[in-house]
Amino acid sequence: MGIPLFVYGTLLSGAENHEKVEPYVIRIRSGKVKGRLVDAGGYPALLLDTIETLVVGEWIDLKHGALPVLDEFEGYYGVGKVNDYERVWLRDAEIDEEGWVYIWRSDRGCKSIQEGDWLKHTHGF
Repeated sequence: MGIPLFVYGTLLSGAENHEKVEPYVIRIRSGKVKGRLVDAGGYPALLLDTIETLVVGEWIDLKHGALPVLDEFEGYYGVGKVNDYERVWLRDAEIDEEGWVYIWRSDRGCKSIQEGDWLKHTHGF
């Protein structure tokens, strides 16, 4: 096993920043979480302010040593610090999975991605 992480944006398989996570990948599988995606201009952010929509992503089991690298990439410096993203524990909406995910606490004025799917929103697939 490894450290479970849900990704929904530029860290997805085939997306522009997947190389950041790729050296640590043990296993990848599809998943969905309850929440809302916003377009932050070149990357998305997940908000947990709704349970009526689903966000499409991937669960990645990571080798140890991955979280500090990804924390730095996501601007997460620890509990009680000034962070760009927060790292929280979350359950999948449809399958028996749970793990870490990076979220925003507010939309910061960014527009919602109605379909809840970053690759579909940006690349049409």
